[in-house]
Amino acid sequence: MNLAKNLIQELMPRCEGCGKPSPSFLCTSCLSIERSKSSFYFGPVLRNSWDQAHISFDYDSKVIQNWLWRIKEKSQAERLQDLKFEHLPPNMLECSYDAIVAFPGDPTRSSRRLFDVADYLGRRLAKLLGQNFFSGAFVRRAFLGTLKDFGVNERRAFITKLVSLRSGFLPSGRLLLVDDVMTSGASLEWGAQLLKTRANRVDVYVLARKFISK
Repeated sequence: MNLAKNLIQELMPRCEGCGKPSPSFLCTSCLSIERSKSSFYFGPVLRNSWDQAHISFDYDSKVIQNWLWRIKEKSQAERLQDLKFEHLPPNMLECSYDAIVAFPGDPTRSSRRLFDVADYLGRRLAKLLGQNFFSGAFVRRAFLGTLKDFGVNERRAFITKLVSLRSGFLPSGRLLLVDDVMTSGASLEWGAQLLKTRANRVDVYVLARKFISK
């Protein structure tokens, strides 16, 4: 009996922060800690490219980095199902969108993982918010290198060569552009610019932001 109980406990989802059994990736106590670190802070970086930014966590947190690493590198897309209402910025729950779209990851990496992180996140958000998700809003060419070593201006220039709006993209009005992490903001800046050729308003949402403007 004890062996079976222990086995069940081992198989239960666990909090990324403290390791205790938890139905979502952060237990109540650890969520409170992560919120106090970020306070849903949004700095003035690239503020003119979109209308409002919604950010859940500070990417400098090792707990959040580890969670995202497990999702991206271990192909554990189901961990995004752990995302709950309580993990979203409160003001985001008051917003309504004509469509939610995802900024595409590199197709080579997405193929290796068997899923695109931002696309999966967008679908999860749409389900949570009861709103429409529009798949394949963008076209992205494969790039076998990495943008990590690029400066902000280099990223801005290069991403415009990689990503374009898909022909026949229909949703307009108010759109939510989703990505997993914001570092320089260059990708989201370009995505918002493309969407604004069709939309009246573009907000962005990211799970985590590296707070370079602190």
